[in-house]
Amino acid sequence: MGTQNNYLFYNGKKDNVNRPFEPVVEVHDTLTSTAMINLFTTSLLLFLPFASFGASIEGAENYWLSSKKGAGLIHYSFSQNDPEWGPNTTRFDWDFSYRNGTNNYLSMGVMTTIDRPESHRDAYFLRYDLGVGPSSSFAFKWIHQNLYYLQSGKESVGVDYNNLFTISKSLQTLIAFGFYYRWLKQRWDPSPFDPSQFQTNDQEGYIQGALGLILALSQRHHWILDLNNRDRYSYYHGDNLAIDFTYEIAIGTTSKMQWLLGTRMTSFLVGTAYPAEIYSGLGFSHGL
Repeated sequence: MGTQNNYLFYNGKKDNVNRPFEPVVEVHDTLTSTAMINLFTTSLLLFLPFASFGASIEGAENYWLSSKKGAGLIHYSFSQNDPEWGPNTTRFDWDFSYRNGTNNYLSMGVMTTIDRPESHRDAYFLRYDLGVGPSSSFAFKWIHQNLYYLQSGKESVGVDYNNLFTISKSLQTLIAFGFYYRWLKQRWDPSPFDPSQFQTNDQEGYIQGALGLILALSQRHHWILDLNNRDRYSYYHGDNLAIDFTYEIAIGTTSKMQWLLGTRMTSFLVGTAYPAEIYSGLGFSHGL
């Protein structure tokens, strides 16, 4: 094997000594139902004092804003992620949506991990929804990610169509589909953390979307279940799908709280659906 004189991370420490390229991979046991219960219990006890939580899918957020006839929406959340490929991390998310016209929205957000320097990363996005009806839009999105633990960065652009269908008074379904293209800038590429830099050979494009069900238990309580290959800060290829479950409760007429539990699976289409990551969070949204 050849050698590299790049900054690598060995046992959580940065090292630039010439050595065979042997990245350290932390091996985890297969995720079990017990692990999911432990993660839920830990995150609930840890994040309850913050009165914040995980976000429902973007199209549902914007439709909720539209139905309230508000001028904007602020959301923030804390969540805990348990990936197979690394240590548990805690992250903080903040995003804001602003109504620009009758059904047009400009959204932006930032995310950062707040512990585990050996897996530190952050990201931010800018999204514009062009309304084409009372509950549908074409969305254009740009995402920048800094993967500091890999000395790498990523740029992604996506376009999708979103529509919320009302099936009955208590049941709605959200469908979003489109495509994305991403540039993964490795540490040997020029300026991997520069959002204006797209010079890399590691590029990929694929379809992306989400399918969600929104069940109203009452005027104040909702369940949301969705299947997706994207989240607010990343797109994933077609064989990497997540199932997210959200419970939300309205607070007054302009705010709501949510609790999120989800798992992201690899090799979904080939039949194994291996749970590569589980996550849980608490959050808060407020209409302006």
